[in-house]
Amino acid sequence: KAYMPDVATSLYNLAYLYAGTQRLNEAETLYKKALEIYEQLADKYPEVYQNDLNMIQKEYQKLLNNMN
Repeated sequence: KAYMPDVATSLYNLAYLYAGTQRLNEAETLYKKALEIYEQLADKYPEVYQNDLNMIQKEYQKLLNNMN
Protein backbone atom coordinates (compact mmCIF):
# COMPACT_ATOMS: atom_id res chain seq x y z
CA LYS A 1 0.00 0.00 0.00
CA ALA A 2 1.19 3.44 -0.85
CA TYR A 3 1.06 4.77 2.71
CA MET A 4 3.27 2.06 4.25
CA PRO A 5 6.55 4.00 3.88
CA ASP A 6 4.98 6.86 5.83
CA VAL A 7 3.74 4.48 8.52
CA ALA A 8 7.18 2.89 8.81
CA THR A 9 8.87 6.29 9.06
CA SER A 10 6.43 7.44 11.73
CA LEU A 11 6.97 4.26 13.74
CA TYR A 12 10.73 4.70 13.49
CA ASN A 13 10.59 8.37 14.52
CA LEU A 14 8.46 7.57 17.55
CA ALA A 15 10.72 4.65 18.49
CA TYR A 16 13.75 6.93 18.27
CA LEU A 17 12.02 9.49 20.49
CA TYR A 18 11.05 6.84 23.04
CA ALA A 19 14.58 5.47 23.09
CA GLY A 20 15.92 8.95 23.75
CA THR A 21 13.56 9.40 26.69
CA GLN A 22 14.36 5.99 28.20
CA ARG A 23 11.01 4.45 27.28
CA LEU A 24 12.96 1.46 26.05
CA ASN A 25 10.28 -1.23 26.01
CA GLU A 26 7.94 0.97 24.00
CA ALA A 27 10.80 1.89 21.67
CA GLU A 28 11.61 -1.78 21.11
CA THR A 29 8.04 -2.58 20.09
CA LEU A 30 7.94 0.29 17.60
CA TYR A 31 11.36 -0.51 16.15
CA LYS A 32 10.20 -4.08 15.51
CA LYS A 33 7.09 -2.87 13.69
CA ALA A 34 9.07 -0.37 11.63
CA LEU A 35 11.65 -3.01 10.75
CA GLU A 36 8.97 -5.43 9.63
CA ILE A 37 7.55 -2.87 7.21
CA TYR A 38 10.96 -1.72 5.95
CA GLU A 39 12.02 -5.33 5.35
CA GLN A 40 8.97 -5.81 3.13
CA LEU A 41 9.63 -2.56 1.30
CA ALA A 42 13.32 -3.34 0.82
CA ASP A 43 12.46 -6.76 -0.60
CA LYS A 44 10.33 -5.12 -3.28
CA TYR A 45 12.36 -1.93 -3.83
CA PRO A 46 15.88 -2.41 -2.49
CA GLU A 47 17.30 0.60 -4.31
CA VAL A 48 14.83 2.84 -2.48
CA TYR A 49 14.56 1.31 1.00
CA GLN A 50 17.69 -0.71 1.74
CA ASN A 51 19.61 2.22 3.22
CA ASP A 52 16.69 3.09 5.49
CA LEU A 53 16.42 -0.52 6.59
CA ASN A 54 20.14 -0.63 7.40
CA MET A 55 19.92 2.57 9.45
CA ILE A 56 16.95 1.33 11.47
CA GLN A 57 18.62 -2.02 12.09
CA LYS A 58 21.65 -0.17 13.52
CA GLU A 59 19.47 2.01 15.74
CA TYR A 60 17.54 -1.03 16.93
CA GLN A 61 20.80 -2.80 17.78
CA LYS A 62 21.93 0.24 19.79
CA LEU A 63 18.67 0.08 21.71
CA LEU A 64 19.12 -3.60 22.48
CA ASN A 65 22.67 -2.95 23.66
CA ASN A 66 21.39 -0.20 25.99
CA MET A 67 18.74 -2.50 27.38
CA ASN A 68 21.31 -5.07 28.50
